[in-house]
Amino acid sequence: MPWRMSVSFVTAFALSPATTIAAPLLSGSPLVPAPLKRWFGVLALAGLTVFAWMLAYSSYLLTMESHDMGSTVPQSIIDMQLYIPQAVSTFGFIVFAITALVSTLVAAGNPEPIAEEGGI
Repeated sequence: MPWRMSVSFVTAFALSPATTIAAPLLSGSPLVPAPLKRWFGVLALAGLTVFAWMLAYSSYLLTMESHDMGSTVPQSIIDMQLYIPQAVSTFGFIVFAITALVSTLVAAGNPEPIAEEGGI
């Protein structure tokens, strides 16, 4: 389970300033005008936001199911409830989703083009 925690926090960090994950296919073309490139970026961030909230919600459902069933961590020396590490992972996914939402709102409200390198 620790890999879920690290993945969720790393993906949230990927949206912070000075970092970027981009693969410009259509928006990298010199024939596409700058305002349209900007809205491609906003649309990409909106898609990322939807995906992030889906991850957060499914992680929340998994955590609540483990809590309701009373599941414990398998093959553990201590008797620990499984929902505790899952809740930490859910928190990381929620941080990722909030970061994606804020980035999308900032990009949609900013008339300048989205920076291709270095984040928003």
